[in-house]
Amino acid sequence: MNNKIIHRKKFQDGLITPQEFHQKYAFCPADKCMVCEAPPLIRIHTYGEYKTMMEKDPALTVLKNENPEKFYDMIMHSKWGPLFRISEAFACKSCAPAAEKAAAKHPDWVYVWIDRGPNPDKLVFGPGT
Repeated sequence: MNNKIIHRKKFQDGLITPQEFHQKYAFCPADKCMVCEAPPLIRIHTYGEYKTMMEKDPALTVLKNENPEKFYDMIMHSKWGPLFRISEAFACKSCAPAAEKAAAKHPDWVYVWIDRGPNPDKLVFGPGT
């Protein structure tokens, strides 16, 4: 078993940092920061509780009856129950703090998941256990 830990400064032979690698390969070329249209560094997903969304938006009931395939594509199953995909937003490095603050201001029935990629201060990868 190889217990060698690769230091983050030696990631990709020092040519690119883990954050730059994430920024380059984790997003589609069409994905841009919502504010300045720079390449994104974080992705913010917003989900709503199924029951609450059905109560608040009667158009979802119509969609469920008219186009059930599209309706069920909007649902994600999680350990909290079914959740509706509400939105997906992107932010660059300079706009990320403001985007995270804005994402934190939401009602109780909304779940927010922020994909920040690798943390520069933590181990990026190492041996498996």
